Amino acid sequence: MRLIATILVFISLVSIAYSQQPDIAHFIPQPLEFNPAYAGSYKQYRGGIYYRTQWIGFEDHPETFRISGELPIEKMNSGMGLLFNSDKNGPIRSKIFRYSYSYIFNFNKINIQFGVGINNTGYKVDVSNIITHEGYDPLINSYDKNFNQLSVSGGMFLYNDKLYFSLSYNDLNLYDNCEEGMIARSYLNLIYGYHFLKGKNVSINPGLLMRMNPKYGSLLEINLTTIFFTKLWISGIYNNYDDIKIKIGIDIWKCHGGISYSNNCNNVGGFSNTEYGIFEIFTGFYFDKN
Repeated sequence: MRLIATILVFISLVSIAYSQQPDIAHFIPQPLEFNPAYAGSYKQYRGGIYYRTQWIGFEDHPETFRISGELPIEKMNSGMGLLFNSDKNGPIRSKIFRYSYSYIFNFNKINIQFGVGINNTGYKVDVSNIITHEGYDPLINSYDKNFNQLSVSGGMFLYNDKLYFSLSYNDLNLYDNCEEGMIARSYLNLIYGYHFLKGKNVSINPGLLMRMNPKYGSLLEINLTTIFFTKLWISGIYNNYDDIKIKIGIDIWKCHGGISYSNNCNNVGGFSNTEYGIFEIFTGFYFDKN
């Protein structure tokens, strides 16, 4: 975590030029996670790193590390992307590779992209270090298995200089040898945002995220990002589970970085109790094709 924080600070200080990071990235640090149609959008080469940790007061607390890269293929009106995600949650470890391809339709005032993604997920369950109420149990503690899942995702991404609209369906299962309850859950995702007063010293970029699954419940997030002098931005996010997230970032030259903290107001410790909070650090680069 210290290494990632050092990289973030370095990128924030290396230059002072105006940036053109896509507006959706202020809300969703790596949109490729939600929608394969995002690959190659805005005619940019992009790469990013993301780290998340939560419930740091607990042993084996959840941690996520993610890295992504995208490139436009202008001669084919296409884009390609690759995302790697590593998760740790107690005895369960998972590694996800997402391969994305998009086809781009460019119009005078708006661009529309359609994309498809193939997702390969590997799970490892290792309970060798778990101590039960009865102490070490040879039968339980010898459990060490690997599982795999293959799924597909698809979506549409519509955008111009001031607005974005993303609609996608993630992780439609094709094959798995997983135990019940382990496979990735499928969600219908909708993301929308509009940038008011873009280019001014102070501009506002509100956004909306919906993740829907009738079986597992739905998530609704409302975001309000305020951007100062086209470089420094601050976001406040609230969702229907009473989570509040504060996010601060900076866009300098062709780089960006930020940090965020969130907590559930219904926790016993309240918002100020960082033991139950969620911390995120993200950084990356982007270069225009032209």
